[in-house]
Amino acid sequence: MTLFIFNPDTDLALSQDVANFTAPPHAAQIAHDLCTLSYFLAEDDDCILVHNMLQKTWVNDMNHRLHRRVTGVTESEISQVEITRVCPWGWNRSIKNYLMRIGIAETILPTDVELSRIRHAANRERTIDIIRLLCNISADSSYFNTIYAECPTVCVNIPQIKSFIEAHQGTVLKAPWSSSGRGIYIPNSPNERPMEQWSRGIIKRQGAIIAEPLYNRVLDFAMEFRVCRGNTTHFAGYSVFHNDTHNSFEYGIVADDNTLEQIILNESNTTHALLTHISSQLCKIIHNLVGEIYDGFVGVDMMVCSDSNGNRFINPCIELNMRCTMGVLANRIAQYCTDLGAKHSESLPSKRKFMVKYYPTTDKYIAATEHIAANGGIILNAINNDTHFMACVL
Repeated sequence: MTLFIFNPDTDLALSQDVANFTAPPHAAQIAHDLCTLSYFLAEDDDCILVHNMLQKTWVNDMNHRLHRRVTGVTESEISQVEITRVCPWGWNRSIKNYLMRIGIAETILPTDVELSRIRHAANRERTIDIIRLLCNISADSSYFNTIYAECPTVCVNIPQIKSFIEAHQGTVLKAPWSSSGRGIYIPNSPNERPMEQWSRGIIKRQGAIIAEPLYNRVLDFAMEFRVCRGNTTHFAGYSVFHNDTHNSFEYGIVADDNTLEQIILNESNTTHALLTHISSQLCKIIHNLVGEIYDGFVGVDMMVCSDSNGNRFINPCIELNMRCTMGVLANRIAQYCTDLGAKHSESLPSKRKFMVKYYPTTDKYIAATEHIAANGGIILNAINNDTHFMACVL
């Protein structure tokens, strides 16, 4: 039996790289409130880690509605279940230590050496490696006349960062490891004092800054991959999503892969053959990177961009996510929307969005649930007076 765990703080834990990482309160609340999202990743006869009886009841109710067999288990019940495999949202030293504390056998967990390799793969420097490999693989391919990506630059001091900013019309600075929407700074000039302070702090803690050109974004999308340790790596679907002004996930479009691909094709003016070519090459690259040591999902964020003349192109690797993603969830949830009772299921898929929202008070939460229900939406987590985060399709 596989145990699925929702630990969305995994990127923060990777940046700290300690065995006893304590998540910030905000991240801990998300992990608690939305642990039932793992339900949509599990298969029949798998189990997901939950925190209370209300969430166990939610799992049972979903099983009844969807005719599935997934079990919700609490920490205290782990010893009563025969766990043969563990699939967290993402791997890091802290989640391994936690799993061992609650009784999971170390023999079915990654070794410390493997965790170090996973952390290496999660470093944003790998974007440089991936772009170079894609360019080398496809140097003779006519497919790539609609692809462009300038390799990011690794900067280890402030003069290098300023030089990069001066050479580009727009720049994005990134920490090697950080969670979505964090560890990113967009400077307006090379002489910003806050930029220097932020950069010095990142370099001191993580050794470098990754500098990238700021592209004119048309569409955010991703290709998702499933890595089966020591076996295969395969394409697991698309995600099309929207980030807020802080580069954090705002919503993902809930639709089947054919519909998502058509959205990408329409916005990029490219071809199915190109997207297939990219996904097949990325399968090889990811497998060579972590195929022998990793078991789980990997997401490659991409972007449809436009140049100063309005010509559109694809940047095939904005970021490599060595973890599951909200895009994977949106893709899996799409399979269940009709059975979950979503109204207006015949409407355009682009009108259905998977999103996570924060509500500071119970009154605001209740008002939000009423609004979602009135508009034919679906709530995807158990709710009580202590819940602040809601996952829903609307």
